[in-house]
Amino acid sequence: MRLTLTGRHVEITPAIGRLVERKMARLVRVLNTRAVSGQVELWPEKFRHVVEVHVHARGGHMLKSRAVATSWNEALSQAVDRLIQQAQTLKGKWQERTREARPVKRTAKAAPAPEPAGSKQSQLISLLGRPAGATIEQMTTLTGWQPHTVRGTISGVLRKRLKLVVTCAAGADGTRVYRIGAA
Repeated sequence: MRLTLTGRHVEITPAIGRLVERKMARLVRVLNTRAVSGQVELWPEKFRHVVEVHVHARGGHMLKSRAVATSWNEALSQAVDRLIQQAQTLKGKWQERTREARPVKRTAKAAPAPEPAGSKQSQLISLLGRPAGATIEQMTTLTGWQPHTVRGTISGVLRKRLKLVVTCAAGADGTRVYRIGAA
């Protein structure tokens, strides 16, 4: 994590720099590599020491904390403690999101339920199962469906869902004849 120290009306000594790095290391342990950058501002107010910390985490999250105490060590500890609480909340949300996104183990698909004997789909399958096959016109008169609905049922239900092999060949008069059989 990149760390920027700013002192307003106070000089940042190496001792203060080490203190800040040591305190911020606790936060880095919680966020791991998700902490991108941090800005620490230090300034005195009368007899108090004020510390304001902003941490940018991945995903556009900003963690902010401000603490006022009688010493730099105390103020930094309070500010970092608040940031750790925010970071743990954010980390919990990230973990919940990853738990939800895991793929569900699925068992083998059960065979599709057989169609009722009198349904239009079963009538269509029996019509296509004849050796002579059936034309679109024959299927529309049997089912009462529009031609595009018959073609959609052949493509979507019979071929894709029921995995039947439906072939299409040109008949003697040039009309298409559909059959269920080997390809």
